[in-house]
Amino acid sequence: MIAAIPYHPHARKSLCSARLSLLPRHCDSAKGIGLLRRNNGSISKSDHSHCLKLVETRDREGFLCGLLLSSKFEIQKPYFAIRAFNIEVASIANSIDPRKPSVAAHPAKLRLQWWREAVDAAYNGTDELHSIAASHPVIRSISSSNVMQRCTRRYFEKLLDAREWDIERTCLAAETAKHIGTVVPRFINVQELVNYAEDTMSSIIYLSLECCGVWEEEEAYQVASHVGVACGIVTALRSTAHLLSTRGEISIPSDILPKNISTNVLRQEDREALCHSANELACVAHHHLHEARRLQHNAPKKGWACFLPAVSALSYLEELQKCNFDVLHSDLHTTSASSSMKLPLLLGRAWLTGHF
Repeated sequence: MIAAIPYHPHARKSLCSARLSLLPRHCDSAKGIGLLRRNNGSISKSDHSHCLKLVETRDREGFLCGLLLSSKFEIQKPYFAIRAFNIEVASIANSIDPRKPSVAAHPAKLRLQWWREAVDAAYNGTDELHSIAASHPVIRSISSSNVMQRCTRRYFEKLLDAREWDIERTCLAAETAKHIGTVVPRFINVQELVNYAEDTMSSIIYLSLECCGVWEEEEAYQVASHVGVACGIVTALRSTAHLLSTRGEISIPSDILPKNISTNVLRQEDREALCHSANELACVAHHHLHEARRLQHNAPKKGWACFLPAVSALSYLEELQKCNFDVLHSDLHTTSASSSMKLPLLLGRAWLTGHF
């Protein structure tokens, strides 16, 4: 087993203009420029519909939480734009072919740079990149004053930096697993995973709070930080089976991971050790959720619904415990009619009671 690439914020990298040939799908530059010029205030109906559908199909939990966030469109629209933005940039690393990681790395970085420069254009209004920023419904939504006047730029940049690390990490893991045949850890230690979760999941919740008009509220940001870290850890646990089978990679940090796990088959002793590691990681998530619960009533009521992702994290940890912390257990990766209804009911109860 080798050490993972240390996670840290990346310096911005200058990439060539070849990014223009790698525009994301749904791009229509001519139409986009016109929409942006006519609609530099609120998010258009068609762009909102695109973001809403994307989140509904790719981020069901975020979609359900967004429906409960507020009945006001001026809050829901930027929320779904932010969630859609996260889906777009997170999917870049996931699209890398594990059979040809070195070939796919450069195009993936170009695509991410396109998004970075589009965000620059959205905040700066630069003429040079105006057409690029206007060519995609998610960027048009981000470019609206609904988002620009509410949301802090550095949270978008933290998301982009974290996703850039995703690309580098994914490529290294695929190459290494192919040659040495053992699992490559995604994180060096638990603290590195916590930092990554803070930069991704917590940043999304910070932006959601700002959509609700909550700025620089220490109590709210403390809760958001704990909920985001817990959700990031839960995502790491959930993704274990998929990453292990497709990329020879694992999101459980190497400092609590059993050594020399094969990418082809898990021996019984490996699986038992993996359960122990998952238990340790679940305890960290529980700690952050406990802190979030303790502080939640100090946060402003108008932003409380932004913490609803904690409900999904708690539900998964409960199911994981029932499976004796076996992250590869089939019950955790199958969806029945009853389980698909459980989360909406739990979210609804939390929304009505005002606590999770």
